[in-house]
Amino acid sequence: MNVVNKHVPNLSPIPLEEAQQLVFSTIRALPIIHIPLSQAYGYCLAETVKADHDVPMFERSMVDGYALRAEDVGSASGSDPVKLQVIEEIPAGHMPRQKITQGTSSRIMTGAPIPTGADAVIKVEETEAEDGGTTVLIYESIPVGGAISPKGQDMEEGNVVLKPGTLLGPIEVALLATFGVAIVPVYAKPTVGILSTGSELLNVDEPMLPGKLRDSNGVMLAGLISQAGGTPVHFGLVPDVPEVLEKRMIEILQQVDILVTSGGVSMGEYDYLGRAFEKIGANVVFWKTLTRPGMPVLYGTWKEKPIFSLAGNPASSYVNAWLYLLPAIRFMSGSEDPFPPRIKALCDEKIEKMDMPHTRYLRGLSYVSSSGELRLKISKKQSSNVLSSFLESNCLVRVPGNEGFNEGELIEVELLGAIKQEE
Repeated sequence: MNVVNKHVPNLSPIPLEEAQQLVFSTIRALPIIHIPLSQAYGYCLAETVKADHDVPMFERSMVDGYALRAEDVGSASGSDPVKLQVIEEIPAGHMPRQKITQGTSSRIMTGAPIPTGADAVIKVEETEAEDGGTTVLIYESIPVGGAISPKGQDMEEGNVVLKPGTLLGPIEVALLATFGVAIVPVYAKPTVGILSTGSELLNVDEPMLPGKLRDSNGVMLAGLISQAGGTPVHFGLVPDVPEVLEKRMIEILQQVDILVTSGGVSMGEYDYLGRAFEKIGANVVFWKTLTRPGMPVLYGTWKEKPIFSLAGNPASSYVNAWLYLLPAIRFMSGSEDPFPPRIKALCDEKIEKMDMPHTRYLRGLSYVSSSGELRLKISKKQSSNVLSSFLESNCLVRVPGNEGFNEGELIEVELLGAIKQEE
């Protein structure tokens, strides 16, 4: 068998989509756990939730005002109000006691049940109480059903409220509360161990030394993992000493669901990850993909636990994580859609065609122009060792292999952050 650096099988680079599918073929969602509703934010729901009652369960008022019969105030106007008797007051949370008949009304509060006989509610701003509140002048007509929220308007009994794989955000958690789901079945979040490799690395709090670099990839990956729904655990640095690397990998893999390393996956004399995979008995699934930046990425499994060994250059590490690690975290967390959405924007400038099969991911800024168009600026600094250009970027621009784009053409982007408004 041909080898590269005597450590990693000389596997040919594979297309991005094939690599992603290979990752998914080797992982599965984590076990279902049951947690209190107050802790469910950010988890993925594991079971279908159906409405066990209508919402609302009764007709209720949408405003503070007076419940009445619409036909009784059909002629009401500012100059010729209609006078009605007020027979009771209905606060929210209380059931009506009186029936509305011709010429009567009930003072009603927002959210209170509609009394029998009423078919509309006039808001209090269009009325004037008289005789100590026992009568009311109505200054406006209202159609049947006006300001009434019908039974089941929000959700009907038996409807599916939330499906398995739904990421639980504020609205989803509120809906669970509506239907009394106090203990929520969710998929566990993966614990992701982070190991930064390289004898050139320093911890963040160490003084800078000649020939050294502070470990920025570790904290960057921790942030990305958290955003994707994983629980990051940073296991620090490991030098370019094969035996030390192998020992640390085994120690960490016994504590986590996923291991991610940065550095040591290229073709240099001190790139030891391929050897480490072999020594610890990990299965190599692929090494090198047809993407830039981040062509060197080593993926495999150890006792069914995924290992992502990402390129050491920071931009490459970010893109590797975005394309492979983060979708895997979402998938293992039970997400129904582990990939970020792709949208299209009009390119402000020409992107030169490159005669190579690699899918390129360029840093860019998507924005809404003054004319309302979604447009795109390409960041000037695209080198794989430049991290600062992400500060002026909010998307990754996807350029398929052997393609380029002219100014004004639509091009796919994957959003990293909020779309900007043109200043």
